[in-house]
Amino acid sequence: MRKVIQIISSIFCIFSFLHADPIDLFDWAFNVNGTIYSKSGDNNILPSSFDDSRFDWSTGLGTLSINYNPGTVGDQLFLAFFDQEISEKSNTFFNEYGIVNGLPDDGNLLWEIDEPGYVYGDIYDNLINGAFDNTNSFLDGMRDDVSWGMGWNFNLEEGEYATIDLILSEEAPEEGFFLTMIDPDSGERIYFSTRIRIEGGVTPLPEPGTFSMVLMGTTFLGFYALRRRKKDKR
Repeated sequence: MRKVIQIISSIFCIFSFLHADPIDLFDWAFNVNGTIYSKSGDNNILPSSFDDSRFDWSTGLGTLSINYNPGTVGDQLFLAFFDQEISEKSNTFFNEYGIVNGLPDDGNLLWEIDEPGYVYGDIYDNLINGAFDNTNSFLDGMRDDVSWGMGWNFNLEEGEYATIDLILSEEAPEEGFFLTMIDPDSGERIYFSTRIRIEGGVTPLPEPGTFSMVLMGTTFLGFYALRRRKKDKR
């Protein structure tokens, strides 16, 4: 009996392995201050500022960090686009939809859920043009080939540097704003969130306070009066 159970268990494991339907990263693209990097384009080698040591390019899951260090002073733009397929082998790639969770607490955060642009979606054009439109084109019941993007408009002052994290995971964030992509037929879900950290900067010299200004003025008047008295005695 024990051998029979082992055989059944082995067959089940093999069956599960053969029918494993992983998440696939079909396409990606980034806009870094107007420079476009894309998987299918000519400019498909990312700069050294991209840290992908915790990111899986085959699934598009993990944490991808982008470092502005040293950062260039002024306005900055960063947009990321991912087109992932969930359970494509078992139930096609055009049955997904998206959910927006929470509200961004930073007006500089940009996002979009849309068809990738092969038919009618504008998300890829928006990436090229430097502005996601903060809309979800695929609510439950409006299923299709879904892609998504997130990014930031921000400013760096002298001495500041920034780190942007893109977090794509099969586990939902515990808090904050994030996007969800769902394959309702397989029940699989993936989540997309982002965060930015700006550090450094030049510490400005403190402006003189009112007391200091009065003290300096009083000292100056004292020196002036003393010099005048000495001059009058001659």
